[in-house]
Amino acid sequence: GASSVGERAIAALRQAGVAKNDVETTDYSLQKLREWNPEKQRTEDKGFIASHTLKVKSKDLSRVGQLLKVAVDAGVNNVQNIEFSLSKEKQREVKAAVLAAAAKQAQEKAEALAAGLGVSLGDVVSVSESGFYFTPVYRQFAKEMVAMDAAAPPIQPGEVSSQASVSVVYSIS
Repeated sequence: GASSVGERAIAALRQAGVAKNDVETTDYSLQKLREWNPEKQRTEDKGFIASHTLKVKSKDLSRVGQLLKVAVDAGVNNVQNIEFSLSKEKQREVKAAVLAAAAKQAQEKAEALAAGLGVSLGDVVSVSESGFYFTPVYRQFAKEMVAMDAAAPPIQPGEVSSQASVSVVYSIS
């Protein structure tokens, strides 16, 4: 039998070098297609519409446009969005760096406050992390992408930002 668009898209993406674990189905639905027949003055069943939603991951940002074209060429006609985010490993790395920078800033602020008050900082009494987060970048696309130019679209990633807050309590003398 003929393969579905979803199957063709998965096969094409795999052939383009996307790892099996980097393509996953996030939604699948089947809806009855009904249309109004003006001659018979009634709604008639015209079959079904299947919707297969795939999520594709790639660490190679330079290939995003190419992979998008591969999927569209395989019959995909709806691209919801592209998200530029951080892998779990990169999140840990960035968190460590951002927390270290936040701790240094906390120390500099405490030293400035102590100098303004005419006191000296003593030992650190306690340190706590009060938050870390990063903001992924989303790119929305038109609902329908029925046709695409011969060239892969140039997809430019945005800059993912991260932020951390720390509280440091010092003794003073």
